[in-house]
Amino acid sequence: MLNEIQRHLNLSNFSYENHHKGLDEYQKALESDEQLNAPYFEQMRGRRLDLFKADKDYQSWNYSDQSCLLILSGHNNRSISDIDQCWLSPIATALIQDFNPCPSNLAYSYYIFHPQGELLYRSLSVILLQLLNRKRQALRDKSQYDEFRAALYELQNVEHQGRSIMDIEDERLAAFHKVSLRVLNFFHESEHVYIIIDRADRCCDLKKGSDHRKTLLKTLVRMVEAARCTLKVLVVINGDQWDVERRKDELGQKIKGKVIVHTAEQGDSS
Repeated sequence: MLNEIQRHLNLSNFSYENHHKGLDEYQKALESDEQLNAPYFEQMRGRRLDLFKADKDYQSWNYSDQSCLLILSGHNNRSISDIDQCWLSPIATALIQDFNPCPSNLAYSYYIFHPQGELLYRSLSVILLQLLNRKRQALRDKSQYDEFRAALYELQNVEHQGRSIMDIEDERLAAFHKVSLRVLNFFHESEHVYIIIDRADRCCDLKKGSDHRKTLLKTLVRMVEAARCTLKVLVVINGDQWDVERRKDELGQKIKGKVIVHTAEQGDSS
């Protein structure tokens, strides 16, 4: 059943082994970046990471009994503001490690955007597939699965209309949102679901004129507001690459308190 879903989500080349391997390689790249890890710059690990987790924004996101999206906008030290890595990325990778192995009382999924950039469809498809993997038993419920499959087929029909990608973009996004909500419906009110996304500023293909960065965040806002389970989403953005602060009122938030934007600038080491 999951193999069929994976094909419908255009993830035939996806494997959990390569997904986890990619995380390991990414962590090593973060740790070995000489400019980012220079001893005279503040580092998001150890005591500094603990201080961040004690911050009111993180505490509100993590310990609230309500679904919530926490957007972290990281600005590297001014002298290295042009490097590709982001000093807040270790928050995402540390949280992923905290969930490994995954406790039985929650589900989590993660995605790290590729440096060359990519659109939201693959990233969200990988996230949804990971969540469905935690709901193998629920997928056997014919009524629920039929509703999910109908949303999946609707998405496929939009994608296979023969029109250009630009012409079907709005319809495709609407159909994809329905699929996302159907996946979340497999989780009950008492369940906790975490989604961790690193480097959402790379959710674009600017060479082709496609920019899904704001669209991704708007989709996550809608998911958080619609989820019946407790959905916690953490997104790391390199604020030097994409300014989310000036766009925070453009994300379509309808329910107050569901979205937190936290900005952190990398200082000098003390």
